Amino acid sequence: MKEYTIFDDVGGEILARIEVHKNNSHYGNTYIRIKSSDFAGLSSIKRDFFGDIRVSEGGAPLQAMVYSDDPLAGFLIFSGFKRRRSCFEAEVSAGDMRFETGKEFIEKIGILSHEAVFSDSDSELYAECAELLFEHYSKTHADVNPLTASFADFCAKLPQTVYFARSEHALYAAFVEGNEIAYICASSTDGFENFAAAVCSLLFCKFDKIFFEADDIDWAAMSLLSLFEYEDAPTFDTYILD
Repeated sequence: MKEYTIFDDVGGEILARIEVHKNNSHYGNTYIRIKSSDFAGLSSIKRDFFGDIRVSEGGAPLQAMVYSDDPLAGFLIFSGFKRRRSCFEAEVSAGDMRFETGKEFIEKIGILSHEAVFSDSDSELYAECAELLFEHYSKTHADVNPLTASFADFCAKLPQTVYFARSEHALYAAFVEGNEIAYICASSTDGFENFAAAVCSLLFCKFDKIFFEADDIDWAAMSLLSLFEYEDAPTFDTYILD
């Protein structure tokens, strides 16, 4: 990690410190973290310090992530950054679901529960689900921060529990760790909502609340979010300076 210090044009006062690092899974962008409480002072600086940082870091787009209600968001927009993704952080209970499900519904979808919990990442079924997720994740993130990790490195960071179901024309998969749905995907939108609802119902049999994040660039995650009557979910936004 590297750090840049931004000084006032006149008095030499420190206005901000900007941490810079690379993410091996998304190596195409340069990630920045701005630590400052004087955004008015930063806005008055006449030199293009973000441009200077980009040049120093090899010209890659700069990426910043910030909660939507943080004052930093306004400064990023002022500085030419574009909001490219919003991530909804949802913590929900069974009572938040838009429709009721039960044992018969879960059985009808055909999710394999206990049989589908693989501790062995070499399992062929686990690998098939991981390949589906890798393709889905690569496609949905391509326009914001393209995936650069290898398939092996991608799999190394996945939860070792996967719930899956298969229809005549599609495969559905949800990677789960405890009460969190870490990733969810499918090879088709057809039937996906029922699969997602069944996964949630299975988890509600074990936990009072479940947690997941939903990127607005990811149709599967947003479809999962739409299953719930859930207002004012916190958003963590991604800003890019190309």
